[in-house]
Amino acid sequence: MGHKLLLDSSGIRNHFSDIPVNGEPATRSYVENQIICAINNYNSNLNIEGVEYADIRGQFPEVELSNYTGLIIENTEIGNDESTAYEGNGYFVVNIEGHFFARKILIYVLFSDTRERGRNVLFTQSIFPAVMEYMGRYIDSPSYTLANHPIYFINIINRTLTARSLLRRLALLVALNIECIEVFSENIRPADVPMEIKAFITAYYENYDDVNQHEFVTDYFIVDFTRHILIIKTNKLVLGEYIIDDGEKYLFKGSCEKFYWMEILPIVVLSVKNGYHIDYTELETFITSNVGNFTARDDKFKRFGMLLQYIKKISLS
Repeated sequence: MGHKLLLDSSGIRNHFSDIPVNGEPATRSYVENQIICAINNYNSNLNIEGVEYADIRGQFPEVELSNYTGLIIENTEIGNDESTAYEGNGYFVVNIEGHFFARKILIYVLFSDTRERGRNVLFTQSIFPAVMEYMGRYIDSPSYTLANHPIYFINIINRTLTARSLLRRLALLVALNIECIEVFSENIRPADVPMEIKAFITAYYENYDDVNQHEFVTDYFIVDFTRHILIIKTNKLVLGEYIIDDGEKYLFKGSCEKFYWMEILPIVVLSVKNGYHIDYTELETFITSNVGNFTARDDKFKRFGMLLQYIKKISLS
């Protein structure tokens, strides 16, 4: 039995050469080795043996697939006569050049972009909407985690990030219980990210004075440190901000819904960890009052329903 990093044949590998190394495009083998080393250094128990490219959806139909996704799998060579037994236990059996392997998912992997571009969506588009889909799919499970497996976020940008907004997003992923692994530059140390909510906000948000302010207000939420309440806001979820009217139904602008999820979901999880009450009244009102304004085929609006369900679930934990 061994462990492998499984990447889709049409996914992130096609962008590895976008990563600059000493001023030159990176080779695929170099990037693969650096990723494997970073993951194994982070979790030596995995001892990933290599990278394989495959039709992930063909092997694991339940995976949310995009250019940013991959899997860490358990990979066990078996005899052909054992296939039925393994498949009955939930394994996927693959025949590679006459050798049979039983496989199961251990960890979902999400990659960053290869360069710091499109700062407004950097990191955000890597994890959404995949996280929302997993969250919705396993909402009825007894676990309070986002998905049925751990999630690793692999940052493969080969430069030191200085923008506070980007460092905050990495910290928000840590708050969301996503394991963050840096491949080329150490922009953030997960163990150093404070999990006390006031310390977190002091470290990663501007304009907060932890001596004189008893609450922290953004366009997305209010944290009341005195009453231990997180109030979710919907200021951005109005026409002209994140939503447009196409003449028939409402639509979200570009990736605006992802910005909202990134700002809200991690701070909710962090607040619950800190024993805060979550006031989701505004969000629930937005959803119930707009059911008829978005087309029934609008997955983005449906995911707001998933978000509300998950907030209600963990609020009762």
